[in-house]
Amino acid sequence: KTGQTTVRFRGASVVEIPLTLKASMNKNKTCVNLEFSYEYKAKNSYYGVIYKSVDDGPAYALSSFQRGETTYTDCHVQQGQKVTYSIQMFLGTGKRSQKSKEVTVNVK
Repeated sequence: KTGQTTVRFRGASVVEIPLTLKASMNKNKTCVNLEFSYEYKAKNSYYGVIYKSVDDGPAYALSSFQRGETTYTDCHVQQGQKVTYSIQMFLGTGKRSQKSKEVTVNVK
């Protein structure tokens, strides 16, 4: 026994799914409102992840969303920050989508 394992993947692990992401400041300019859409309809369960980076720092997973959710509000922003967001879908079949195009908001 060597402890080695052979893993076989069937098909691509990254699936092309149309993802749209929009970001805007709320009226009080204290929160960022995210609106997103995706074209994926399946019986299998799936979820999405919202990524965030601040001032060109590394992106991290901010939150997740479930099937049917299309909005998120991020109130953890500060004046003077440049905040960048993207989303990605994780499919119940062990696959994932590509990340969406990034959107950037300058908090003023």
